[in-house]
Amino acid sequence: MQTQKIIDKLKEKSKRLYENAKLLERKKDYTFAIFMLEQSLQLFLKAKLMEVYGNFPKIHDIRELLKILSKKNPNLKKYVNKIEIDILNEVYIGARYSINEYSYESFKACEKFVKKIQEILEKR
Repeated sequence: MQTQKIIDKLKEKSKRLYENAKLLERKKDYTFAIFMLEQSLQLFLKAKLMEVYGNFPKIHDIRELLKILSKKNPNLKKYVNKIEIDILNEVYIGARYSINEYSYESFKACEKFVKKIQEILEKR
C-alpha cells in the first residue's frame, strides 16, 4: 500500500475513533471514551510520523510517539510531560484490565489535550 493511502486510512480511523469517544461521552462511559481518545490520538500521531519519516515505530506509548515528533516540531516539547498523557496511557491498558473508572473531568481534559496536539500538527 502506498504511503499516502496508509496516512489517509490512519487519519480516517483516528477521526472515527474520536467520534466514538464523543458517543461514549454522551452515554457517560468516560473510561471507554478516554480509551477511544487514546486510540484516536495514537493513530493520528502514527499518520503524522508516516508523513514526516515515511514510517512509524510499532509502539503504543503516546509520550514516546510525541517525543519522536517533537524532534521535527519543537512546539510539541512542552506537551510531552503533561498529566493527560499519563491518563491516556493508563486507560490504554486499564480500560480492559483495571477496575478504575474515569470522570467526566478527566475525559474533558484528555479531549482538550488531543485536540491541541492535533491542532499543532495540522499547522505544519
